Amino acid sequence: MTSNGLPFISNITPNSAGDVIAVANGIRNAAINPINKIYVSVGGKYNARAVQIGSEGTIIPTNSLFQMFPHFLQAREPAPDDQCLIIAIDDFHNVQNLADNIALLQELKVPNTYIILCNMLCTKPFMTSFMEELLEFVRHTNVSNKNFMICNYIKFLNTPNDIERRSATSIPDAIQRVLDLEPNALYSDCFYDWFGYNQIKYNYVSCYKYKNQVNYASLQKLEKTLNELNRDPSAKITVRNHAETNFWDKIYDITGYGIDKNKISMSLREWFIYNKNLKPHTSI
Repeated sequence: MTSNGLPFISNITPNSAGDVIAVANGIRNAAINPINKIYVSVGGKYNARAVQIGSEGTIIPTNSLFQMFPHFLQAREPAPDDQCLIIAIDDFHNVQNLADNIALLQELKVPNTYIILCNMLCTKPFMTSFMEELLEFVRHTNVSNKNFMICNYIKFLNTPNDIERRSATSIPDAIQRVLDLEPNALYSDCFYDWFGYNQIKYNYVSCYKYKNQVNYASLQKLEKTLNELNRDPSAKITVRNHAETNFWDKIYDITGYGIDKNKISMSLREWFIYNKNLKPHTSI
């Protein structure tokens, strides 16, 4: 239980999307202070301690717990007026997998945080219905667009089958379609897509709405920059073509740090400036 008597984790196997929002409404109504941050994880769950990725089969620690509960939310300063609701949706396979995820998340318990684990296969119909109900909840809760984030982690380490391949596109497209509706316009760029099993960009998510506007040169610049900073965290970033770095404002590190109660996390550019890798006047 949290300090106000609410459970830290609520576990639900819903019959409909409305069941999830009913739990969220119960938390909102019982919380002493208003919910001001909402984070939604789609397709993220813990399976194993490490993953093997890349052509050389490099083994790296999994970031799956950060997919459900990002570090920038774990590391928040405890404040009564910084209340966070997390909804994690995925098929947890079996009773043991669900129990493992609950136990691992319980170890990360922080004040003023409420997690809803939704044991449900992510399908286009369910996610469309869920998004419609979620956005109504977000609007009524008056959460700022700077404090609302949805992240898609539906990616496949191995070659997906036809159904998996289609779902990897159709589900995020369905999520964005709901966000683009006129009543939800304020939140249309609050949906983020994981870069997936790429060793350099493994911990990062980028704004889905602008995904097709990012060209190869921009991605190469990003990978080169991250590589340089992995070798030397104090390295200075040189930007000659600002067009190649515009999308850094819409990239976030799920293992990184937040700012304060008014914004859910630091963007990649904000982190580079905070860490003195990039001068503020070079931002766009």
